[in-house]
Amino acid sequence: MEEVVKDKLKNGLVIGFRHYKILASSSSQLREHGLWMYAKDPNGNTA
Repeated sequence: MEEVVKDKLKNGLVIGFRHYKILASSSSQLREHGLWMYAKDPNGNTA
């Protein structure tokens, strides 16, 4: 389980046609096992 999670955090996560990468996390999110991720749109824009 640890290796699967470590790989997703290090290399990102693919859902559908989007590749999500870690953006940030706060200490309170980490306590609740949460974080923010982002994915580029089809044009390569992140925002």
